[in-house]
This record gives sequence, C-alpha cells and structure tokens, in this order.
Amino acid sequence: ARDPVVLRFAKNVIGWTDEAAFAGIDANLLGAIALHEAITSQGIRYVVDPTTPYIEYSGDSSLIDFLQFPRQTLEFGAGDCDDLSTLYTALLESVGIETSFLTIPDHLYMAFLLSASPEEARERYHRPEDLIIEDEKVWLPVEVTTRDAGFLRAWQEGAKRWREHSATGQAALYRTHDSWQVYEPVGFTESGAQIPLPERARVITRYRSEVERFIEQETFERVPELEELARTASDPAPHINRLGVLYAQFGLLAKARAQFERLASRDADDIRALLNLGNLAYLDGDWVAARNRFQRAAELSPDNTRVMVSLARAQYELEDYGSSRSLIRRVQAIDRHLAQRYSYLGLGAASGTRAGPGASHADVLWLSSAARVTDSVAAAG
Repeated sequence: ARDPVVLRFAKNVIGWTDEAAFAGIDANLLGAIALHEAITSQGIRYVVDPTTPYIEYSGDSSLIDFLQFPRQTLEFGAGDCDDLSTLYTALLESVGIETSFLTIPDHLYMAFLLSASPEEARERYHRPEDLIIEDEKVWLPVEVTTRDAGFLRAWQEGAKRWREHSATGQAALYRTHDSWQVYEPVGFTESGAQIPLPERARVITRYRSEVERFIEQETFERVPELEELARTASDPAPHINRLGVLYAQFGLLAKARAQFERLASRDADDIRALLNLGNLAYLDGDWVAARNRFQRAAELSPDNTRVMVSLARAQYELEDYGSSRSLIRRVQAIDRHLAQRYSYLGLGAASGTRAGPGASHADVLWLSSAARVTDSVAAAG
C-alpha cells in the first residue's frame, strides 16, 4: 500500500473523482467505486496463472503460490484472483480504506470496510444481505475477477459467493491489518518505466455512471412508497422525514433539504428536522448553523448520542475542543463503538486530523425515526 506506484495511481484517481463528489454517500464506498472503475479503465484483465493456478494451489498446503506485486499487475495488465485482489486491496489501503481478503473453496477475493454501523447499514441499504457484518463491522464484498461489467456487478457477484459459502461454513474473512501482523508487508525496489495512469475523463465517466446506477438501485422502489405514505398517512411526519433521510443518504441533498424543511414547517422543534437540517449545514461547511441546530436538539434530547456526536463535530470544527472532548466522553460512557468511530473528537487541536478511523467529513448521523429520541444505547449507533 505504500509503494509509490500504488500511491500515485490511487491518489490521482481519488483526486479526480472528488471533483465529482456525491456528498452524503459513504466515502469508502465512493472511493472503492472510483478505484474499481479506474482498474477497469486501465484495461486490467483476469487470467488464470498457468504455472500456479489458485484453484489447485489453495488446496495443497505444501505448495507455494506466486503472487504479483500490485505494480506488476498494473504493468502486466492482467492477473489471477489473488493478484487482482492484492492490487485492489493495496489501492484501497493506500487511501485509508480498510480491507479484508475473503476465501471460499478454490477461490480468493476481497471486501472493504464501510463507515456505517451494522444498524445503519441494515436501515440504509436496500439489500443488507449483500453485505458482510462481523464483529460490529460492515464489509462490502467485491468479486474482482468480474471485469468490465462495473462495480455494482462485481459487488453482486461477491455477495452471492459469500452467501452461498458462508451458509455452509466454507467462507472466511481475513482482515488485512491482522494479516500484516503475521506477514509483514515487503517493499518492491525494482525500477522500471513509469506506469501510465488511466484516462482521467474515462475514469470520471465510468465512476459517475456507477454511482448514479447505485443511487437508482437503492431508491427506485422506496421513494414512491414513502411519497405515497407522506401524502396519505394520518401522521405524515415520519414518512416525510424518512424520505428526506433516504435522499440524503444517497447524495440527493437538495431533495433531502426540501423534505426536512417541510417537516420543520410543521414543528420547528421536531428533533428529526433539527438534527437532519443541522447535518446539511455541516456538509455545507456552515459550522455555526449546524451547531445552533444541534444545540437546540440537545436541549430537547440531552441523552441522545447521535445528537451529542453531531454537536461535538460542529464544536470541533469551530475549534471549541473542550466542548468536543466533553461530549465525546459522554458518548463513550453510553456507546463505546460510536465514540470510537469519532475518537478524533477527543484529541483536540494537537491531533492534526479532521476525521478518525471509519469517519469522514461526509459521515453524518441522520435521524430517521422519532423513536431514536429516547434510544441512547443500541439505536444510537
């Protein structure tokens, strides 16, 4: 992951696609889509290594497989399942996205970590069964040998393989960071011609197409249902808010704002409207407006951990580190997993960072249900 060739490839791609950002969508997911489509744009192909085929070598512990370094796969333009998994994993790790290797009989592929908690993932994604939830972490499996069909198809294939084999106890997940403790990453010192980057315009086009397909996939059934409920229900407020959260979680922020403002017009002190409109202000970089909404929500629901974290993040951006530390300590006493996700809030100015493990600027905590006002432990997540 620290190979200069890998870093150059990954950081350029992330820089290009940040210009076409979809605020509100999981930043790890967006980064993974961008890098997957960049590998495809580079023309990387899947080929079975005739000298050390994984399907044979994986079943015999006395044999040693040959693995290409990531830069070799970029240079050769092809690799087998372990080579492609190693390349994609190295690219993701080089930009701070945690990964794992997945094994099933006669095959190896990979997964990457989403920022959502298990509860958020089950609530947010249309098909949570296409994710891997282990030890309070949410992984998205990608079948890297599925080339040219796009990220979503590779995700679908990876999820299908995992479901089939985990049901029979034949699937395993190995976190890359844990594996590095057993097999330390090695350097690659051979010099050679600089590997050209993929065509920037082609990467951005493929990236935008896949993200837009993802948004359509996640919203096309749920939007009409919620619109009908918001129009016909005796109490439309929950459905208006859920529609706004759905839009927000998939980057449709203007549509989300319209729903949250519609909710606020019914009740200015609706905690869902306060927190969610505060989140939109936070994403816009209007820290003062965000803080003001979060503070009002905290007055109405002082023990809600989502409110506390949101307020702490706004205070942190406004350099009120004492308030930020105090709030995150309160969260730690209630929900240590949530506090760990935003641990940077307790570090203050000396931390030199604006996000902690698993948390990015866009990783805000939407409030989808009024019931969460009183949920301060399990549902806070």
